[in-house]
Amino acid sequence: MRKIISLIALSLAFLAFTPEMNAQDSKTAEEVVRAETLKQVDELSETLGLDANDQTRLHRSLYAYNINTEVHIKNVTEKNDAYYANKKKFEHSLIASTKEFLSADQVNHLKKVLKIEAAE
Repeated sequence: MRKIISLIALSLAFLAFTPEMNAQDSKTAEEVVRAETLKQVDELSETLGLDANDQTRLHRSLYAYNINTEVHIKNVTEKNDAYYANKKKFEHSLIASTKEFLSADQVNHLKKVLKIEAAE
């Protein structure tokens, strides 16, 4: 009887702490995406000659793209139609948002650096 009670208590404790561990993993992934985005913005800002306002706009666009690809594309085990549809949707959204403040040459350079296919 004592072993059963101990097993139940251990199981409840395990279940109680599991969500906290998962939340911490997702927070770590978000921090990695944020750091990667800052690195990309710094590199692209030098290459494209962006001012502070354009850097901020590029950061927002790239962060949205990176977080979406991290969640919906990089964690996919099977590359099916939904995978390619999501990938194309995120690429199109990034290109559309950057066309508002970047020139055509700058957008083409961005596509080349991020290895984005022609998403028009």
